[in-house]
Amino acid sequence: MLCARTGLHAVEWGGDAHAPHGDTARAREVARIASVHGLAVAAYGSNYRVGESEADGLAFTAVLASAVALGAPVIRVWASKRDHAGADAAYCATVVADALRIADLAAAAGIAIGFDYHGGTLTATDAETQCDHPALGTFWQPHVGADTATARPG
Repeated sequence: MLCARTGLHAVEWGGDAHAPHGDTARAREVARIASVHGLAVAAYGSNYRVGESEADGLAFTAVLASAVALGAPVIRVWASKRDHAGADAAYCATVVADALRIADLAAAAGIAIGFDYHGGTLTATDAETQCDHPALGTFWQPHVGADTATARPG
């Protein structure tokens, strides 16, 4: 496996390609292959859009089933399909309610939820991110377009 040969120790597997949402047999196979090559599962990149995906036909229960089958410690999600300029208080309340719902479900399975800092969402930057649930957090990532010195952590 190329990842192992390059010295990586862990991989985030995606629900869009590697371990499709709800396909637990495939997720278990991905986890097995990773383990054979000495790779840990760092996260499950779900592309689940909090406050939107359920209505669009992606049930969080399918996302969670794949994450559990992978043995992922965290599920990466996006906070909606709108930024703050396009979101009124009612929309934000819907996103928060869904975030708390999926956090409860994930926590019951021993998994955390990690928001991406992603443009066009309610968590485009760390300044816009507030988490009030023990299973909710954020991923660290550099801001798009940041120079290397700024993007490098601590």
